[in-house]
Amino acid sequence: MANSTQLYISPNKVGIFFGRVGKTMARIERLFNVEIRIEENVADGERVTIYGRDENRKRAQEYVKSLCYPETSVTVPFPPAMLSELIGRNGTNHQWLAAESGTVIAFRDGTMAEIRGSRAAVELARHLVEEQVRDHYSSHPVVEGWSEIVERRG
Repeated sequence: MANSTQLYISPNKVGIFFGRVGKTMARIERLFNVEIRIEENVADGERVTIYGRDENRKRAQEYVKSLCYPETSVTVPFPPAMLSELIGRNGTNHQWLAAESGTVIAFRDGTMAEIRGSRAAVELARHLVEEQVRDHYSSHPVVEGWSEIVERRG
């Protein structure tokens, strides 16, 4: 089918994909500028069709895989003062990090980013988060201990 990509979501992952009252699915549509339709309910899950430009569909598909079937996950520490910067105004930086890398990123305890997805996507997201922390501390006073963590990983 032109301008569409189909994938199947197993029954035990459908709730993750839809999210609360369809919010996760709507977020994916907004984040990647695609339209998602549930084509049919099949015995082995839901058939989902993603419509949009090729690159947008590919990135949305990667994100859905990261959300429902992550290959790996890492936890990246960051200084508490960085949380608002990593999230960004109205979540714009958080959304950019997720869209750019194709990963699912959750901030935990205000000091850690949990990143899930394919190995390559997780590595890219880890690099992007650490780069933002490094960039922040190259122009701001260093919080004791955090710059050393970031430098060792970079």
